[in-house]
Amino acid sequence: MDNLYYSPKEKMVFWIAGYVDFSITHRNVPSVQIYAERFQKRFGAKEVKTKIIKSAGYKGKRLYFASMDRQPVGAFNIGERRDMDNWLSQ
Repeated sequence: MDNLYYSPKEKMVFWIAGYVDFSITHRNVPSVQIYAERFQKRFGAKEVKTKIIKSAGYKGKRLYFASMDRQPVGAFNIGERRDMDNWLSQ
């Protein structure tokens, strides 16, 4: 899984699943649910949250995140000094 990160400060794994065009967001609702379920199964998370973060232009980053005590295999550790929001704003 590409674009997978772990924040030890928050004990959270997060995945940037790609970008979404705001002009057609209403058509993407079923895929948001499918990706959330896939993310939940892969990591055994109790709850998965999602949000879209506005980025340059008309697109936004699709983000899924969940609490997790340990860093998953393949996730990039962003370090103790940063949190997810700080990492995504760079």
